[in-house]
Amino acid sequence: MRILVLNGSPRPKGNTKQMVDAFREGAESAGHRVDVIDVCKKKIAGCLACEYCHTKGNGSCVQKDDMQEVYSLLGEADMLVIASPIYYHGVSGQLKCTLDRFYSAAYPSRPRNLKKVAMILSSGNPAMYDGAMFSYKEDFLEYLGLEDMGVFTAYGGKCTLWTCFGRREWIYEEDSGFISFSDNNILGKIMLWFILNSGILILAERSAGLYGRADWEEKMKLTKLHALQIAKRADVILHVPGNYRGGNLEMAVVIDTSLEQEEMQEAVAEVARALKRSNEIFRNVRLNLVLWGPEISVSVVPMAMLMSGSAFAGYSCCPCVKRYEDLFSYLKKFHARSKVILVFADERNETRDRKAAKEALTPFLKSKLLLISEQITSGMQFFLKL
Repeated sequence: MRILVLNGSPRPKGNTKQMVDAFREGAESAGHRVDVIDVCKKKIAGCLACEYCHTKGNGSCVQKDDMQEVYSLLGEADMLVIASPIYYHGVSGQLKCTLDRFYSAAYPSRPRNLKKVAMILSSGNPAMYDGAMFSYKEDFLEYLGLEDMGVFTAYGGKCTLWTCFGRREWIYEEDSGFISFSDNNILGKIMLWFILNSGILILAERSAGLYGRADWEEKMKLTKLHALQIAKRADVILHVPGNYRGGNLEMAVVIDTSLEQEEMQEAVAEVARALKRSNEIFRNVRLNLVLWGPEISVSVVPMAMLMSGSAFAGYSCCPCVKRYEDLFSYLKKFHARSKVILVFADERNETRDRKAAKEALTPFLKSKLLLISEQITSGMQFFLKL
């Protein structure tokens, strides 16, 4: 795989640069080719909004500066990595100028080889990432349609891998063998190895020569930003031709009983609030609450009970690996009238019978479904991957 890393930090020995160096070393050791551009050392002007690239330029930018080097490498890259410190809740200004100039690179379509994207961010405060992550999701995941390889952040005493929702977090603990960032001094001793072709995240301490895979605890904590994105995509589902034609809305919320109750409740409540704020239609719905465990049960509850958590008074966490084709078959048979179906699922579930899953999703279910796990995946996206 050929990877292009855009480093937006002006500090040659800063935290972001050290994270980029660690990423590069790990990726190259796994056999990938990595090109790093320090955009702060380049002369890259901001977009002029002249529309030359989208008219007679046919994808070529009118400005002939160092951005041409980026365009050249971007045209060959299979994966893009965006790295930056957080300034004023967003990426650095130098990197923002570079990203704005992608407007020409994405016309008439995205670069031919580019399929994946990841982001590396550093900040002194863990609450500063929402602005950069919003841009990442809207510009690169939604607009360009790239596969999300995760957002890796480091701050203070922790390092974290964010996915579309959920958080995996490591803390340096010498006795237990968990290897991660503990402070800025240890940062230079830590090497993050992204084994890209298998998706495994490995942390290694250079000084001790210790290599090991970090186990993680799934933390299902939704930010307001993620909940708004889910609400936005639910609204899109409503407007699929032939789906919702007005009147009282019927929808379903599916809860995988492998999820821990407290964190699941908070996530569902945040999404319910976002739905009600985003569209008046969600204020008065017939809501089918489906508990997906070894057996499937359903109850009709008001949206307010999801927001308060009282809908889960009798909830029992029952961790087990389940099959998506079984769930889809159930939903197709018993919830055909639901116009939006949100599925909160554990990442370990699987699809064994792809044909059965496809048949269950066809013809209408795939257009109504939104899977919320490590990533937010539409039913159509799931269908196309089968």
